[in-house]
Amino acid sequence: MNRRTIGTVALALVACTLTACKTSPNGASAPSVSGPPPSYPEVAERFNERADRLGRIWANATAQFSYLDEQGDRHNEQGEGHLQLIAPDRFALSIGKISEVLFWLGCDADRYWFFQMYEGNRVSIGRHRNIGSPCNRDLGLPANPIDIIDLLGVTPLPVEAPGETSWSTNGKWLVVDAPGRATWRRLFLDPATLLPHRVELYDPTDTSAPIVFSSIELYESVSLEGVGGFFPKAPSRLQIDHEQSGTSIRLFLHNMNDGKTRGRLSDAVFTFESLVEAFGPEEITVLDQRCDSPALTN
Repeated sequence: MNRRTIGTVALALVACTLTACKTSPNGASAPSVSGPPPSYPEVAERFNERADRLGRIWANATAQFSYLDEQGDRHNEQGEGHLQLIAPDRFALSIGKISEVLFWLGCDADRYWFFQMYEGNRVSIGRHRNIGSPCNRDLGLPANPIDIIDLLGVTPLPVEAPGETSWSTNGKWLVVDAPGRATWRRLFLDPATLLPHRVELYDPTDTSAPIVFSSIELYESVSLEGVGGFFPKAPSRLQIDHEQSGTSIRLFLHNMNDGKTRGRLSDAVFTFESLVEAFGPEEITVLDQRCDSPALTN
């Protein structure tokens, strides 16, 4: 995924949205309903009332992977485990069977990794800044771990940003365009609740089609320890697709909470060295070994 600076090229996507360019199946374009959409600052403020309360998530997870390995062979895997997240950039998704971890996908603020403990024991690692560079090899999954956080629809919208709002052509969704980490985000929101129905991530230099997108089906409350009133909602069912490669991840999440009980969300689950010590991989592949700043050096 290209990690070039957003800058003014990102504004091209906004212009495209406002001039009826169709870059998704939902057709984000000029409004087909009467009345202007709410302003971006208003939407960002309301959206962040929920997102700001979702800085920590722990959940039981069932995942279905369809992905390509380094030889281009397709794998279809399914298992159960946990999703763990600490905003803005720490993420872990562990999947296994019968208490045995088979996959561990994760990242911290600087690096991302994918442990695979079936048919051998190996791990791939790279640095976020090198994603999309010619020197970097692809992870083989539909989305990199840092992007899954955004695709969950729980990342706050930047308030001070050149964001825009519009209506989808079918008049059903409020479309929000805003800068992402190193991408441009497009969210299709329920106008009443501002919960995302779909999240798309774009290369700011190529807005013809999303790099990757998520489709969200069902929301459930995330329990917060020691907090009364209504809990914030997060997706419990979503699918992440990378159409160019035909790879996908489907997630089913339940028992979502803020991970403040029983030692959940410990630093070790987001630390590569701790995971290497725990899993003991026999092979380590440095995806950005040819880059100037690889994730690991000899």
